[in-house]
Amino acid sequence: KKIVNQWREHQKRVWHIQSLSEQLFASSGEDRSIKFWDVRSEKSVHTIGDHVGQVTAMLSLNGTTLVAGTCPEKAFERNKRAEIRFYDIRG
Repeated sequence: KKIVNQWREHQKRVWHIQSLSEQLFASSGEDRSIKFWDVRSEKSVHTIGDHVGQVTAMLSLNGTTLVAGTCPEKAFERNKRAEIRFYDIRG
């Protein structure tokens, strides 16, 4: 098998990739960001980078909402809480 393309915009490990449509997907990871990608482009088309910690899980709901789960490092030591955020991804 041969690599046909690769994009390297995340600053740390990627934890999750979620399909949003035939041409769009989102990736998330240890760098506390979610990146949105269009397969027709050669780079990400949008980034959300204000999460409290690593974005370790994502779920697409009906193609209109992206749910993301984050957890700050040492969450239990600092009394911080993990978050579940909902994003409207239409247009």
